Amino acid sequence: MPIYEEAARLGVTIVIHTGSTSPALRHMAEPYPRPDRQQFPQTNPYSGGLNQVIYGFWQLMDSGAMERFPDLRLVILEIGCDWAPWIVKGLRSRTKNRIDEWLGDRIFVSCAVGDDLSYVIDRLGDDFLVTASDYPHGDAFREDHLAEELDRRGDLGAATIDKILTVNPQRAFSALG
Repeated sequence: MPIYEEAARLGVTIVIHTGSTSPALRHMAEPYPRPDRQQFPQTNPYSGGLNQVIYGFWQLMDSGAMERFPDLRLVILEIGCDWAPWIVKGLRSRTKNRIDEWLGDRIFVSCAVGDDLSYVIDRLGDDFLVTASDYPHGDAFREDHLAEELDRRGDLGAATIDKILTVNPQRAFSALG
């Protein structure tokens, strides 16, 4: 676990980004050819990063790294946040409920406008939600007018939107202290 140790020592946040680096998982869910989807030919969301990031997140939480390195911070980007309540529920017993302490303090997850944010916030709060912003590359999570779109939803208060766009990202990436 030297990378976690060094990141914690330096006060650097580790970012976990979606991708399709596991050939076994990628090929297992490979899509069939679809002429109407040339721009994003990988149409199955599970063949990209979702399964891989969720699996990796579970393994990391179950590894003891968060306990061993109390200054370790993580941000999970570009897979949305709809998965978080289910995974957190499963991890509560395995982490002796510490997962709830870590969310919003040491663990942050990016959300997308289309996520079921009311459900997620009702179960886990809004202190751990951030926006992903490694643009200008084009992908399914690109949201050029995120602030306006979050407001237009109508189910999020101004304080929650401010947390997602400003407060939580500042906490996620500021030096510990």
